[in-house]
Amino acid sequence: MSGSSQGQGPIVRILLGALLVGCGAPAPVAPSGSAPASAAAASSAPSASAAPGPAVFDVHEWGLLDVGPSGARLLAGPPAGPTNWHAPRRKPVLYFHLAEGTTAVEASVTVTTAPPGFVEHFPAGELSAGGATLAWTGLRIRPEACHVSSAPTRDASECRTPDGLCEAAELARYEASDAACIERAGAAFNHLFYRASGPPPELPYEVSVRGSELAVTHARASDLVGAIHYVHNDAGVVTVATIAPPALGASVTAAPPTGTDVGEVRRALDAAMRQVGLTAGEVAAFDRAWANDLFGAEAARELPARRAATAPEDYLLFVMPASLVDGASEVHVVPAPRALRRFLLVRLRV
Repeated sequence: MSGSSQGQGPIVRILLGALLVGCGAPAPVAPSGSAPASAAAASSAPSASAAPGPAVFDVHEWGLLDVGPSGARLLAGPPAGPTNWHAPRRKPVLYFHLAEGTTAVEASVTVTTAPPGFVEHFPAGELSAGGATLAWTGLRIRPEACHVSSAPTRDASECRTPDGLCEAAELARYEASDAACIERAGAAFNHLFYRASGPPPELPYEVSVRGSELAVTHARASDLVGAIHYVHNDAGVVTVATIAPPALGASVTAAPPTGTDVGEVRRALDAAMRQVGLTAGEVAAFDRAWANDLFGAEAARELPARRAATAPEDYLLFVMPASLVDGASEVHVVPAPRALRRFLLVRLRV
């Protein structure tokens, strides 16, 4: 086990532009002796040339912030390759939702991270010379759902990443059936994602080891969502415990977990996602991406010799509060969305 963890995180800025079309209405007929109807109604009646109304849309995000002894990774799904804590990977997933009556949004997305910058992103965008800024331009968002139409294969040029991993090839796992469709250059996408290196942000809890127990201090943020879940994962044989968050400034100790009701923890995380405001399709996508990695259902069925070669893991799972989530990635949307829903699950390895 290791000691306390905290840091500073990347900054993400997303800029969206939208265009809607208004509708016209006939002008009334003026009575005799009055000013012309067209002049009297000019300031109140809409016309075909009136300025377009604002776009109404929401932006949703989920991901997992993996905090280890020497770094953090903000992920959409488990990395399909060896772990390297000295090269943290960050990969949130962004979905768009258009309100009824909004038929399309023309969008540009700009993402800026802390150095050293991007490792992978999809669909293809434009990287700055220093590699710390990524821009997607020419995006058109329409309300009906669609699938990823052009995800790369593992032998494609898009998969030649600095760390040898290719998460873009697994984009179909993260599709949300109720998200809007993103179109660019004739291709369709269900969501946007990236991976980049950077340090961890400040966390609501500070954790230290006291013998066989953990001491958890509520160091910052009063807007907590849900409980803390303590997980011991021994090659897929999982035990769990749920810890009630202490009051701000207070601490609590936790013994190694002994419970076996993993389903209860999964249901609690699903409830937290719904509380934040994610849709049913997004909750299902998160579960597809993370259930096995967090709770090891498949690992438990592996051969005993293979399980024995896997070191046991201990970690805490908790939701990053809204007041701290900008430390992991800061999202700016122009025009402002009706709602920005962000669910970031922290896995703090201890």
